[in-house]
Amino acid sequence: MASTSSTSTDEVDRACSSHTCDEQLELKNVNIDTISNIQLKKEIKIDTGLSKYELSEKQKLDIKEAFDTLDYDKAGFIYTKDLKIALRGLGFEPRKNDIKKIIDQIDKKNTGKVSFNDFLSLMTSKLAEKDNKEEINKAFKLFDRDQIGKITFQNLQQIAAELGEALNDEEILEMISEADQDGDGMVSCDEFFRIMKKTSLY
Repeated sequence: MASTSSTSTDEVDRACSSHTCDEQLELKNVNIDTISNIQLKKEIKIDTGLSKYELSEKQKLDIKEAFDTLDYDKAGFIYTKDLKIALRGLGFEPRKNDIKKIIDQIDKKNTGKVSFNDFLSLMTSKLAEKDNKEEINKAFKLFDRDQIGKITFQNLQQIAAELGEALNDEEILEMISEADQDGDGMVSCDEFFRIMKKTSLY
């Protein structure tokens, strides 16, 4: 969404000082321990370079413009029924269930309205989530040595050996079993993503 030069970011900056622009990006240390509770001696580090998620000036302007476009009466709020339009305008494709969860989260009093601060908080969280997913995908590729879209038993054997950790076959199978939901004996990207969330690294 194009932003105009007359649009000010002061309001965004003020809201950022008290909202989830301070949300911590937890994805700092990615290792085999993200698949189990086995502690390795050496970590493979994936660092976002930011201890706090910060919106770029363009992101701030785009969020403000999206809000202002749907604030038809210039009353300082938009209607929850327009959230899907706002999210799509900012590059997201939310499903119906996603929209319902978002509304339940930010409109607890069922007013049918969303303030700018709440909208900014929502969008900052969504953008941080998008960035974290990209970092998790990078981490997954470190494990997926064969580039088949799966982490295999052999992959974990190789990584453990490189890190100087003596893991026996039973321990490696236990690690895979914890993440493997479809029973194919490997860990897919989706399964890896879920285990990252479970271990609070996302």
